[in-house]
Amino acid sequence: MLNVIKRLEPFIIKPIKTNNTTELMNNNNQHQKKDNNNNNQNQPLKISLVISLVMLLRRLPSGYLESRLPHLILRIMDILRPSRDINYQIRYEAIKSLSRIGRLLGPSKSLDKLFDIVHQQLDRGGYTYWQVRLYTLHRVFNEVEQAIISGEVSYKSGQLDYIGRIMSRLYLDEMIGRLAEEIDSRRSAKLSNTNNNELSGSIPMDLPEGNGFKSPEGVTRLCRLLSNEGIIQLFTDIKMALHCAASGTSLGSIF
Repeated sequence: MLNVIKRLEPFIIKPIKTNNTTELMNNNNQHQKKDNNNNNQNQPLKISLVISLVMLLRRLPSGYLESRLPHLILRIMDILRPSRDINYQIRYEAIKSLSRIGRLLGPSKSLDKLFDIVHQQLDRGGYTYWQVRLYTLHRVFNEVEQAIISGEVSYKSGQLDYIGRIMSRLYLDEMIGRLAEEIDSRRSAKLSNTNNNELSGSIPMDLPEGNGFKSPEGVTRLCRLLSNEGIIQLFTDIKMALHCAASGTSLGSIF
């Protein structure tokens, strides 16, 4: 069965056809850009195959899921990273795939690994990477909660404390960290250009994953799912983050 899984993994996604040379030489060629977008839309992530592989791994003896899951997630990360060659619809397929995997895994070491990989892979790259990371893990965490509520997966107090620490940092980053600074900076720049954009009839579209704040809903969810110790840690982090904001210190110094 493991050999079957290894043979199927390359078919999770198809290589995305791009023509960077042509794009660089014809930056104003709208037809070329339209063709590239159509190519992307015709090559979606095979979510059903990803889920099937995870289910097969769960049937194997203990240890196989933990060892092969990172490879599957990294395959998905190839199309989750923000890129001009991959449009939002394709990236959204990757987010849905990770959400379904999270729901299937439930509270477990494997779920911890999923959050670890996504968090680390999107840590560098600036604003767009951070927004995609927050949006993705926020959605996965929501799916996990829904699976717990519906009784699809078992849950014991404390099982989500590790993930809770990751999410609390991301939510605080959105509220008063480096992501918050980027959001404020972009909002100010957009407001300063609003009049010109309105006159030209063109309003720039922001990153779809960046629409709306996730932290209010997310922190509330953390309070529902964390253990007593986890909630204490959450409020300790909030207190320290507020102190950093008041003193002008970077959140990175406490996390």
